[in-house]
Amino acid sequence: WPVCEKYPLPCPNECGEEEIERQHLKRHLQQNCPLEVIQCQFSYAGCGAKLQRRLMSAHLNENAELHFSMVAQIQNEVSKFKLVVQQQEGQLKQQKTEIKQLKNQVNQHKENVTSQIKQQTRVLKDQMKQQEDQLRQQGNFLKQQADQIWQLTSQIKQQGDQIKQQGDQIKQQGDTIKQ
Repeated sequence: WPVCEKYPLPCPNECGEEEIERQHLKRHLQQNCPLEVIQCQFSYAGCGAKLQRRLMSAHLNENAELHFSMVAQIQNEVSKFKLVVQQQEGQLKQQKTEIKQLKNQVNQHKENVTSQIKQQTRVLKDQMKQQEDQLRQQGNFLKQQADQIWQLTSQIKQQGDQIKQQGDQIKQQGDTIKQ
């Protein structure tokens, strides 16, 4: 069954209100009931008092100086905190500037190193090309010398064959003379 929101109920704290519509009971307890136990409005400052609503006014009057002291202490803490935050913001700003400078230095160093590597690469390529050219020239020179040695070897062999033929002829002539 649905619950009737207009049905009148008595206050559960027995404050004397006997006919509170069900839909307004929660509001009565949170805002109006003099017997509802509530926290002191300075609980955020450290007051731990929990009293019936009807006694809260006297509590506030009797403890005004204490509440003022608690609030002043909180304000002092907030001021200190703000100072710390300002200091940290200054440090953060300085660190951001330092980071930016370091990034610029890193980028400059990177550009310098890249430039040096490119320059060294060009120098090494040129040196390799020169060495390849020298090796090619030496290879051609050695080939020419090998060709000359082969020609000289062929000539020496031909001369050796000629000397042998001449030796054979001289021997035949010597044999003929002996006869």
